[in-house]
Amino acid sequence: MTAIGENVFLDLKNHSFNITAETKIPSGGASGVLIAQAGKFGGWSFYLKDGKPVYSYNFLGEKEYYIFSRYD
Repeated sequence: MTAIGENVFLDLKNHSFNITAETKIPSGGASGVLIAQAGKFGGWSFYLKDGKPVYSYNFLGEKEYYIFSRYD
């Protein structure tokens, strides 16, 4: 497998950013990754868990942060 170069994807390092996604959740719910970016030293992902959006951030493999939606 070949690595994808850092300049090919979004450059979100060292500054704030927002993620906006318009989704249609089926009545049975939905789960899965919408977008993710990671490398050797950590990364982030934006996904649905039980139909609710979640943002996760892994800092150097030492600390993980999560933001869970308060809304359905």
